[in-house]
Amino acid sequence: MTFFKENSYNIVKMMLYQFGMMIFGLIVTMAASKSGMLQLTVSIYATLMYVALLYMMTWDCGAKDHIRVNGGYIRADRLSGLKMSLMANIPNFIILFFLLLGYLFGVALSEQAWAQGMFIIAHGAGVVFQAMYTGIVNTLIPPSGSALSGMYLVAYLLTPLPSIAASCFGYEMGWRERRLFGFLSGKNKKNGK
Repeated sequence: MTFFKENSYNIVKMMLYQFGMMIFGLIVTMAASKSGMLQLTVSIYATLMYVALLYMMTWDCGAKDHIRVNGGYIRADRLSGLKMSLMANIPNFIILFFLLLGYLFGVALSEQAWAQGMFIIAHGAGVVFQAMYTGIVNTLIPPSGSALSGMYLVAYLLTPLPSIAASCFGYEMGWRERRLFGFLSGKNKKNGK
């Protein structure tokens, strides 16, 4: 609980980044919906932009935490990037829970009407909440006649992974005070010389 208190600002900031990219993703994928290749391109761009925002934010968190650990103010916790990302992805995990529940009881194990409805509603929520991935998902899984496709379940199980990976990588790079494109800045050493 103390981790959440200490990092609640950053966790909420990650959620706001996703919300902003959700709106951006909805706008650009709807505008590019006539062309599959264009929709894929803008979806990749939106995803890369989202991952870059998370990377930069967690890089700063890692660098600040490293300084605070060296000063003796906090204990070292190299998994802070992972923990923040997992907490920020709780809305995604809730959608995925309902998606999985609806798929299991509506398609895989039985054909309960309530579960099929739950799957369709959760799928719709996933499409909106993960709008930056829409072009990628539509390219990998062409829309079929059935909204109850298990491939959508697999796709939305994988959607939190880029944000989790970017957060872990960004935090670790910040902890080590290494820039991803540090060679472009001309500053190779930690002190900037």
